[in-house]
Amino acid sequence: MESKTLSWENLTRGDCTLNNGVLTLFDDGRVSWSASVRSSDASGPFSDSDSWQMTITLQDAYRNPIVTLPQLGSPSMTSDNMSYSWNQDFPSVPAVAQRFNDITRASSSSHC
Repeated sequence: MESKTLSWENLTRGDCTLNNGVLTLFDDGRVSWSASVRSSDASGPFSDSDSWQMTITLQDAYRNPIVTLPQLGSPSMTSDNMSYSWNQDFPSVPAVAQRFNDITRASSSSHC
């Protein structure tokens, strides 16, 4: 089974930080996401917790979109400055299996 990885180093949105995001794609269509997230104000006066939401679009070498994955959602971050592991799997994304060799990059949008 063949796989490839796409990485996100550090992203900051408001008081939230994402570190070491890794998206692993498998030639059978499986997709696996892992990262760590934290919030410096998870228990602030306007909310009980923070959660990172992210949308990822897989692209070919020319930045043409191939497929947009279902939205990813981190665990609720309820403690300030605590690192939370974020792991999420998609058992079958047909476009990943069909276009595996064409996928070379990704774009993402996110908020927390």
